[in-house]
Amino acid sequence: MTGRGTATRPRPAAERFRQRARTAERSLQWRRAGRLGALAAVPLLVGLAGWVLLGSGWLELRSVEVAGVARVTERLVVLTADVPAGTPLARVDLGDVEARVEKIPGVADATVTRGWPHTLRIAVSERVAVLVVPEPDGAWRLVDSGGRSFGTATTPPAGALRLAGDLAEGGQDAATAADPLVRAAAAVAASLPADLAGQVTALEARSAEDVRLALLGGAQVRWGSPAQPEEKAAILRTLLPRPAKVYDVSTPRTPTTS
Repeated sequence: MTGRGTATRPRPAAERFRQRARTAERSLQWRRAGRLGALAAVPLLVGLAGWVLLGSGWLELRSVEVAGVARVTERLVVLTADVPAGTPLARVDLGDVEARVEKIPGVADATVTRGWPHTLRIAVSERVAVLVVPEPDGAWRLVDSGGRSFGTATTPPAGALRLAGDLAEGGQDAATAADPLVRAAAAVAASLPADLAGQVTALEARSAEDVRLALLGGAQVRWGSPAQPEEKAAILRTLLPRPAKVYDVSTPRTPTTS
């Protein structure tokens, strides 16, 4: 009939199925190509990341920050760390740097971290003197709580107790040769509460089990070994109000005065 368009015949079911199959196949091919492309790019990305971290100047060492120093100088820490400027920060062996810095006599502990993109950070804990040993030249040798000698000072640091007796007469040599005695004396000095330490003028170790304290006014405390410091301190506080020449707390269960 004139004036009417020709009606579109619906496609057979088989043709529609083939069309959908072709579309699905093309989509699968695109996805496979995408995955292959991504896999091929991985080595390139890994290589680029490695170059940025290890080979480029983008993440190189430009500064070293030092924290926690007082007696030890920042310059000494930086020189001892020995990491040249321009070294890729990722290449720095943090454990090796810590080990080198901890060899400085006045350093007890060091922690090294990376401060991206260009900084190496070194946090230092210094040794604290609990004993001082008089030297022949008038200086004072410093000894920490572990009995380690780590330097000298022209005046005794606040809170450090003077080591007296045979150990002190030998100066540095005696203090390093008689390690058990020095360690015992240092352990006692480190364990003394501030209120008692303030009354001590000197400390002597006749043996590792016989540490003695000289008090203001001339009295003596027989402290004994470094063991049971809290019990001994508590008992000594109760004894000190009694006038005596010797306060013996070496055996806390049976303290005596004389």
